[in-house]
Amino acid sequence: MRAARPEDAEAVEALDGFSTTGTVFRVEVREDGFVPREVTVDPPLTKVSR
Repeated sequence: MRAARPEDAEAVEALDGFSTTGTVFRVEVREDGFVPREVTVDPPLTKVSR
């Protein structure tokens, strides 16, 4: 990962902001901390952001 540069402008503009996933993470709290647990979701979740 790095900071965006002026020459990245075209690639950044091309991002569509659309994603779909069939898994999410639930956080399981424990005495000694926490553990992320991968969970399958059906139907898949879709997100559109701009």
